[in-house]
Amino acid sequence: MARLLPVGEFGELNTVLGVGVVIAGAGDFGVSTLLAKARARHENSLVMGCIVFNRASSLFIATAFAGTLVIIEGFSFAGFAFAFLAVALAIDKNVDCLLSIPIADGDRSTAPISIALRRTATLIAFLTFLALETPALWSYSLSYLLGSLFGQVHIQMFLRDKLSPICEKVKLIATTRSAFPYFVSNFTGQIRLLDTPLVSSVAGVVQAGLYSGATKIVQPFSLIPGVVTTVIMPHSARLSPDRARVLSRKLVALAILFLALMAIPTIFSADIISLILGEQFQAASAALGWTLLGLAFVSLSSPLGSVLQSQGHERLVAKNGFFFAIANLVGVLLGSWASGAQGAAAAIALVFFIKSTTLVYFIENRVRGDILKVTG
Repeated sequence: MARLLPVGEFGELNTVLGVGVVIAGAGDFGVSTLLAKARARHENSLVMGCIVFNRASSLFIATAFAGTLVIIEGFSFAGFAFAFLAVALAIDKNVDCLLSIPIADGDRSTAPISIALRRTATLIAFLTFLALETPALWSYSLSYLLGSLFGQVHIQMFLRDKLSPICEKVKLIATTRSAFPYFVSNFTGQIRLLDTPLVSSVAGVVQAGLYSGATKIVQPFSLIPGVVTTVIMPHSARLSPDRARVLSRKLVALAILFLALMAIPTIFSADIISLILGEQFQAASAALGWTLLGLAFVSLSSPLGSVLQSQGHERLVAKNGFFFAIANLVGVLLGSWASGAQGAAAAIALVFFIKSTTLVYFIENRVRGDILKVTG
């Protein structure tokens, strides 16, 4: 898309995507994380409550966001293309929520298959639409929608015989109350996806386009936090406090290794930008470098939060997430005001480094206190 659209229009598209993902995350209300924990603990009523809630919220988000985009764009050609994109985002988010079930069951293949299926279907559809000379924006929106529908069919077929019938009434109010701490931590983590709209509002759509180009290159790695978090939650929920601390230290070691690996492509960020996006994005090379370095800490913070949540410290993680969500927004605003796309990327890297450091501190101290309570 970066090669098919002007830098400014590419920035506008990613502004819609960023807002859409945040809205979809808000509609999820944390039940995706709660679903993994409930499934691991065989709390079948709560599992069904999570599924029903997420299904209803996804439908509401798809309808409301799509309608809003059409109105904002003045019922234009682009507005209806964005509407299809909004529906696709809602369906995709629902699939991600339902994948918590096979992951909690110890199934290691269904989630990767779902991701590969959706991405492959989207790519094939996108190339087909382009070959049929469909406008780039419509090609992107329709292919995204088809990919998410393939994922929905796949997960529904998988779950057909996996859910136990529930005789008792599903209590949605109790579900939302249990999910709220997870909502705060998850949503505040997703607020960072408002970075492109913020860069656009402060530095203009061209800088937003440059920033989007840099972040799109590393987008495949952005799946890491969500996937690792979903896997960690049911696993960590079964661990004792001391083993949870060991798990967090392994996560930190992996993040340090990942940071070292990312330092290599950072050196060649200008060449990578030119090769993938073209010369019009050459000014985004510094932003790409900071994005690559910050990726290690962005990927680390969510799994560390899951370790704390699994050990009963959901509210601590929620408070931490809220504080650093505000810090991230302020950092992006100041960074983009001072240095455009490069400043925004550097600010995010710094904020998530500090956030990960505080989470490690809490795990070492709060979970250590849990161990002393058990052994004492």
